[in-house]
Amino acid sequence: SSAAAAASAPVAPQEAQAVLAAAVDPLVEMCCRAECTDPQSKCLFCLNCLHAIQSSMSPFALAKSKAEGLSAMIESYMASLVTEQTEYLFHKCGFDDKLEAVASTPASVPLSSVPATSEAAMKDTLHAFYNYLYAIGTCVFPLADRLLSLRLRAQASSRVASALAKAYETLYNAVHDPANGYSEPGDIAYQSPDRIRLLLNVEAP
Repeated sequence: SSAAAAASAPVAPQEAQAVLAAAVDPLVEMCCRAECTDPQSKCLFCLNCLHAIQSSMSPFALAKSKAEGLSAMIESYMASLVTEQTEYLFHKCGFDDKLEAVASTPASVPLSSVPATSEAAMKDTLHAFYNYLYAIGTCVFPLADRLLSLRLRAQASSRVASALAKAYETLYNAVHDPANGYSEPGDIAYQSPDRIRLLLNVEAP
């Protein structure tokens, strides 16, 4: 019959994309508008939703372009999640004001003469960081366990750990730079950047 023939006729790509858009776009919009208690929870929720939507479409050729289109959104939320956690860790470890001082202090001014990066301040911060690192091991981002995708979970943890290792290396190099006037740099920052990367399971650059 004509009805059966119509039902069995192949769907044009344009029609398939229109159907997908009608079904998927409202779901994506709902995820993005969801209210959460904090920015990290919002990112985690959206990443889980977008990953689930993308995974459900990936096996179908007609949905490939739509699935790939979600990758940019996933990366955007991933970047926000990593930034939020990195800023939290920098604050928790006392790195934030010291990194700012390293970046903003003129090269002619020894960092040891700046209050935020004085010898005592750097020693206290870095020694506390060592203790914190030994206590948590490689688990610098426990909230990443809330990501349903193992790939995204590993990616988030790796990017946060890499940012933390890079920040430590910046402070380590500042302490060991003779121009900054630290009298006992080996006592202030005694763990090498390579050692910190090893503890954080981060590959050397």
